[in-house]
Amino acid sequence: MEPTTFDYFAPRDNESERLSAKQEKEMARRIRAAEKRARDAIRGIDVAEAELRKRPKRAERTRAGMVDRLESAVEAAWKAAKQDPTVRAQARKAKEAWAESESLRWRLAMSGRRIAHGEARKLAGPFLGEQDQLEPLLSCADLFLLPSEQESFGLTALEAMNCGVPVIATDIGGLPELVVHGETGYLFPIGETERMAEAAVALLRDHEQHEIFGRKARDRAVQVFNARQIIPQYEAFYEEVLQSST
Repeated sequence: MEPTTFDYFAPRDNESERLSAKQEKEMARRIRAAEKRARDAIRGIDVAEAELRKRPKRAERTRAGMVDRLESAVEAAWKAAKQDPTVRAQARKAKEAWAESESLRWRLAMSGRRIAHGEARKLAGPFLGEQDQLEPLLSCADLFLLPSEQESFGLTALEAMNCGVPVIATDIGGLPELVVHGETGYLFPIGETERMAEAAVALLRDHEQHEIFGRKARDRAVQVFNARQIIPQYEAFYEEVLQSST
């Protein structure tokens, strides 16, 4: 019988160890590093990335909920690898990294402090700090607010739209190119934060409209700004510049 995920990280012989606060902090760092390796490994596997982008239920919008979605994404990648040999190496790396993170969580759970396994999942990241993987975090959001006074392109807004999150932002820089006012979010002049707040509250209260905005935001991000379309445009522009300079 093929081993389950639990078999990889279940504690052995009910062993426990007493950890100091410093050791718990270091273990949390190692857990986050292992989770990052798992996310990096499944990048490009569509079914796994779809799991990370799923909008969680309100009760799941926690650190532990994000970990649960990563577990689902790793399992999805593992299943996909059985049908597609080209992603097998990625899926195996993700599985190994995930198993390491869960093993460390069980060490926390079995420590002398007797931390519950669910609480160990939360301990790994009570403060988010710098994050390399934004999809699980942005997918938890109902709205993305960007009241900037200066912006160049507005990449953070595009990342939110890619996760199906409507954007309410200032009408500056490249943001008007990203956000379609009244369709994928709202744009306001600099400093009109009260109007932005009113628009945010109104959209959150209108669940049907909020869902439409989120869907259109995701569609625009994928259809207009995906790499397969944008990179050739950059290449063509650079080629034009090079030719004009000769």
